[in-house]
Parts: sequence; C-alpha cells; structure tokens
Amino acid sequence: IEKLLNAQAAELRILTTRHRFITRVHTIFLSVVLLTITEFLFAESIRVGMFKYKLDETAKTATVVGCEITGDLDIPEQIVINEIPFKVTAIGERAFYKDIYLLRITFPRYLVSIGKEAFFGCSSLCNFVLYENVNEIHSRAFANCFNLSIIYCFRQTPITIDYSVFEGVNMARCKILVPPDFIESYKAASEWKNFKNIFPFERR
Repeated sequence: IEKLLNAQAAELRILTTRHRFITRVHTIFLSVVLLTITEFLFAESIRVGMFKYKLDETAKTATVVGCEITGDLDIPEQIVINEIPFKVTAIGERAFYKDIYLLRITFPRYLVSIGKEAFFGCSSLCNFVLYENVNEIHSRAFANCFNLSIIYCFRQTPITIDYSVFEGVNMARCKILVPPDFIESYKAASEWKNFKNIFPFERR
C-alpha cells in the first residue's frame, strides 16, 4: 500500500509540474500576442495593402503617410485592423512628396485634412476630387504639381488656403469645377480666385 501511495504521489507531482509548465507557456504566449497587437496598433506606421498609415487608436482614424506603389491610386474609405475599423481622414505631411509617377488619386469621402507638402512636386498629377468633408489643406500641399489640370471641389464653401498650397500650378490652365450655385463664392475666395477657369460641374 505504501508503494502504491508513493507512486500515486510521484505521479501527482509530475502532473502538477506539467500543468504549471503548460500554464506558464500559455501565459507567455498570450503576453507575446498582446504585446504584438499593441505594438502593431501603436507603431509609427503600419502597412495595409499598398498604403502606409498612422493610426489614432482613440479616434479610430487613420492617416496616410506613404505608399508602396504609384500611378493611379484609390485611397480606401477605411481600413480594418484586428476587426476594428479605422476611417481614413487625413493625408500626412509629405506622404507623396515628389512622387513624379503619381498620375491620379482618389481621396476617401471621410478625408478631412491634407498635410503640409503632401503632394509637393508630384509633377505628373493631373486631377483629383475634394469632397465636402475636407476642411484644411496645409501649406505647399500641391505646390509644383505642374501638370495639374482639373480639381473637382464638392464643398459649397471654399476651403481657406494660403498662397503656397498651389504654388507653381498653372492657374491659367487648371480648371476648378464647383457646385453650380457657388461659382461666385470661389471666384471671390482668397487664392481660389487666382484660378482663371472656375466652372460648374454637371449635376447627376
């Protein structure tokens, strides 16, 4: 009986040690996973698809800070990280700086802000659309976009900008298409009034 009890005690010690080991491994694994997720969410930038983003975990928004390819680009309305949606609301400072191969870009409808020198020197960029939510365009955002020929502005009220935003753009050639009832607002607005061709876009 004594031998049997000793054998059972030894087996119990082995099972206890094994359980502790498995528990410790499981705890370490969860810690690594949580650390990886945290680092991913709060990293300086992350890549999703072809774009690089900086995330605002509190506001659940994303700022485009770069891109892996160029040409014709469509920025998504939102990205999903670990099943959490982040609206794309901003283009960061120098995000596409001197990307001479960028031809066309489609902004998301949630876009609010375009950063300083975001598209500076994108000399092949020919057109883009500014939706209603855009309310700030920082200095030299589109400076030296020499090939820019059409800008669609869906805002009824012209965005307040400084002279440097479109510095180097051919304002005698580039067309500004705006809501039909607000042509005069754009023609009177600071800096926008320097464009010689402000026309209404067609209502659909």
